[in-house]
Amino acid sequence: MAALLNLLPSAHETVTHLIANTVHQLLRDRTRREAVVADRGLIPAAVEEGLRFDTSIQGAPRLVTEDTVHGGVAIPAGAKVHAMVASVGRDPGVVEDPETFRLDRGGPAGHFAFGHGPHSCLGAHLARLESRIALETLAGTPPTMELAPGFAPQYLPGGLVLHGLLALPVTWPTS
Repeated sequence: MAALLNLLPSAHETVTHLIANTVHQLLRDRTRREAVVADRGLIPAAVEEGLRFDTSIQGAPRLVTEDTVHGGVAIPAGAKVHAMVASVGRDPGVVEDPETFRLDRGGPAGHFAFGHGPHSCLGAHLARLESRIALETLAGTPPTMELAPGFAPQYLPGGLVLHGLLALPVTWPTS
């Protein structure tokens, strides 16, 4: 029961922030939003790019299971570490042009937003589906949607685990 009580709000909060973070990136450059509205086939790429570029999960605590060396630093078995999984998506050794949000990336996703191996997220498929449906719905709204004038992103405090906007105000100008 405790696992369920932890899983449900965690899944809701992470997907909510993933959607908001991705919409924010689409609206930062009007051509991105226009591209998604014109070609809804780009929506899965927008979701993957949101997971790579501005994912809602930044890191996760882990327990080291065996003595290891990482980056020249010895880490003993039993040590507690915080794996910053979001950094993979910004690593130029993994992703070409990592500081640009692009809808035309091919190949592997270039992120560990849903973990890997035994630490893979059970809800990854559902999170992608929910995000895709949200972006499809927004693509059907009036094409003039934009970030509210004067909007400056503010994020949840902390940020070692969860990364999300406090608000995402938008407007639909008529002209």
